[in-house]
Amino acid sequence: DLLEHQAIGAMERPFFLMAVFQAVLETGGPWEGQDNVLVEKTLRKINDYMGWRPVAVLENDQLSEPYSHERVRPLPIYRSGVGAAHGHFSRLVDQAIQILSEAPKELLQQADFELDLLTELSVDPRAFDFLHPAASRPNYLFGLWDPMCIDERGYYRRL
Repeated sequence: DLLEHQAIGAMERPFFLMAVFQAVLETGGPWEGQDNVLVEKTLRKINDYMGWRPVAVLENDQLSEPYSHERVRPLPIYRSGVGAAHGHFSRLVDQAIQILSEAPKELLQQADFELDLLTELSVDPRAFDFLHPAASRPNYLFGLWDPMCIDERGYYRRL
């Protein structure tokens, strides 16, 4: 299980629950007697993040489609217009957003970063094995824009 290292209650944070409720409502009814179907559709909708994959998988010319169990819903720790999620790291996240909001525009432009376009800041809840040989290959290990969360103008919205 990719999430077995998570403590009880670590996943069930307010913004994550909001995302689950939103996915259930988007899935829609019928509600009566459809528990298994509703759960399956909701999981398919909410688990929209692929994240890190070994370079060997990405560059093998076989264009393999990821298995559904490889996808996960990242844990939202910040939402624009709302702020940081309640929890251990809320002050840290608030301070990070404050630093970004006060950073010189030239610096943010060099990084191609516009804070106004950030809808959600999330954390991948899966364990990462730094000792695995695949982890020694060059890759994006420490965060990336989510390519599945692009708005209609072509901007990434989830980091």
